[in-house]
Amino acid sequence: AGAPGGGGGGGRICLVTSQAGTSSWVATRAAGSRLHSYGMSKLEANRRFRAAEPGWRVRGATAVALHPGFVATDMNEGRGKISAEESAFGIVAVLEALTPDAAGAFVDWQGQALHWATGRPLRGQHVDVDKPRAAAVAAAAEWPVLSGATPAELFAQHPDPLAALADGKIAAVVLRARMPPARAGEMVRRLEAVTARDLWVVSKRTNRTQPHFASFGPNLNYHLSNGARAASTAPSELVRSAARYGELYAQLGLAEPVRVLHDALRALGAGRHMSAGHDVGGGNGSFGGGIYRQNFPGGSFPLHFDSIRYAQRFLTERKCMKGLRAPPRIARRARTDRFSDLYRFSTQFSALLLLQKSELPGAELSLHDAHWSDLLHDCALQMRPTVHNVHLRNYQPGLLRRWRVRTLELQPGDFYVFNSNRLHSVHPVPGDGSKSRLSLGSFAGFDAREIRVWS
Repeated sequence: AGAPGGGGGGGRICLVTSQAGTSSWVATRAAGSRLHSYGMSKLEANRRFRAAEPGWRVRGATAVALHPGFVATDMNEGRGKISAEESAFGIVAVLEALTPDAAGAFVDWQGQALHWATGRPLRGQHVDVDKPRAAAVAAAAEWPVLSGATPAELFAQHPDPLAALADGKIAAVVLRARMPPARAGEMVRRLEAVTARDLWVVSKRTNRTQPHFASFGPNLNYHLSNGARAASTAPSELVRSAARYGELYAQLGLAEPVRVLHDALRALGAGRHMSAGHDVGGGNGSFGGGIYRQNFPGGSFPLHFDSIRYAQRFLTERKCMKGLRAPPRIARRARTDRFSDLYRFSTQFSALLLLQKSELPGAELSLHDAHWSDLLHDCALQMRPTVHNVHLRNYQPGLLRRWRVRTLELQPGDFYVFNSNRLHSVHPVPGDGSKSRLSLGSFAGFDAREIRVWS
């Protein structure tokens, strides 16, 4: 790749290579694996670059070999730490900042100089990126994630983070270590009692013996999917289920994560009233405040959006019906009466508290800047609606490149919230080890005055 000359004078040349193209990486990390040939090809590309670079330098060109970062792609099953967009923004900023002194260097997407033999950072050697220019480039196209250790840090970045999330101005909001990691580990140990008592409900299986993911707690989506029964019985059933699980959470010492999640959401609400969704026609019983979810190694949740208000519009309003399958119907009375406390919200969030992740590094989630309304009449995409969400089916990955995307890599104890009206996917849990991904999750209806949560 090349860039026109700027401060460097004679133009710029960039070989997009990899840290895998080092002799150390090939000899140790790639030995005996399917990545060996990949590493060898990058090693040869680096060798040829170093042989050709002096000739380019004589002609006035500044050439560098550039490692784009560990990018989440299909090749690594989404385990990368940054999105393709983040990498691209960084590469542009580095190339624009190159001076002739950088000629022949091996650098990464942030401008850090790397050792040719090991790929490790060289202390004190860095391409000085023009920070204002890089920020301007990123601001023009980036879809930011607000992240901080306290609500005050997030409010310093935006006066109303959840409103920005509802408007699509940001991709997600993350409160780091909202529950201390050691405390999150204790909650995981307590959840082992749930496993011992066989209380998890397995929602999907890849085969008869290997579970994909499971849940523990009151589940509105299950009750909504009960077909005709949902209109008359699901609200009261869900209220009773939520009460039973509330008692069980307290008995097993698992009520604390629910409080942490609710307190975090309330702290970010900018004064909005927050409470649990309730059955307005049946004594105001609560629909529950959180459900535990366990994703096993290999377990994922493909591209979809969640909305109990809008999902079924894909059956009634979508112009191209190919690939659509009707979900169980919910009587209008369910929407306007017993479940009206939830259906009235046009914006729906997903709020989660991560308790455990896999031993292997990797992102938990991909977020696409595609609202449900962007997808409604997009006939290039096949959809499968249910009563509470819509899944994408049989799509070409290239069709998604029109939308910005962000990946989230989180740590145990992190609280995060995103707009579930937008397209998102839960990454496969990497590896085949013993650690699954454990989290507490809740949906939340959001508007200018209040927040309603349900599980």
